[in-house]
Amino acid sequence: MRIVIWGKPHRGKTVFLVALKHMLPRNQTMPIAAAPDGGDLADYLQKLYKESPLTVEKYRHKGSFNGEFVKWAAQTVRNCTSRFALIDVGGRISEENRTICREADAVIILAANDEEVREWEAFAAELKLRILAVVYSTLESVEEWSKVDGGRFVGLCTNLD
Repeated sequence: MRIVIWGKPHRGKTVFLVALKHMLPRNQTMPIAAAPDGGDLADYLQKLYKESPLTVEKYRHKGSFNGEFVKWAAQTVRNCTSRFALIDVGGRISEENRTICREADAVIILAANDEEVREWEAFAAELKLRILAVVYSTLESVEEWSKVDGGRFVGLCTNLD
């Protein structure tokens, strides 16, 4: 299953993806960095962040999409045969992300509020992608909760910094 991790910038998509990757069978999971922001270094940078946030800022490159990258990312998603492909895309609804995400099967939405969820739900409907989960993301420490709503998981994730 090719699963896109969606959410606006600074919702913790890359941190969430790294944590999820470590919970799934290693030999059946393929992370795909389909955002031009250094996501390919995410696992390493997450470990380093705790020790030296300034060093991470130095190496994390925020690039922009170009045609060659989008074509490569879409092809990589389409050709992935792993049981779980976890796809990290840019945090905006855009033509580039439409092209990449059309090759996926499902999404997990990270959002701060219901308005953001509705935006991503509309995008998922447009691309005919199944929503597996909605995860409300916050840096605040709160009592964790989760539920299944209409066949999809709805939960809360804290401290995705």
